[in-house]
Amino acid sequence: MRGGRTHCVSTRLHAIELAALQSDARAAHKRMGELLRDVYFSDASVHVPPINLLYWQRLGLHLEDLHRLAAQLNAGQLTEDLRPMLARLLEDFHVLRAAIIGQPPDEKGDDE
Repeated sequence: MRGGRTHCVSTRLHAIELAALQSDARAAHKRMGELLRDVYFSDASVHVPPINLLYWQRLGLHLEDLHRLAAQLNAGQLTEDLRPMLARLLEDFHVLRAAIIGQPPDEKGDDE
């Protein structure tokens, strides 16, 4: 199906997205358009960012804190107003989630 292509499609990318595409294309020894076409129209794998262990460790620490908090709450041992602390924790979870999935910091997710 290589011959006979007459249509051209373009898209705008963030600098980070362009760098990832260029890196993947170099690694695959392909032009960027060829790589995108291959990924979309074949079973080739798409770019998956490397695991950021620092974010996952930070997330693990927050989950431990939440587990302890839930245990104290269930035991009736919490007396202070926890809303400010929970608001900070929730905001940090949103930042961590964005970083883990590679979402630019100023972009809002689809679920918000």
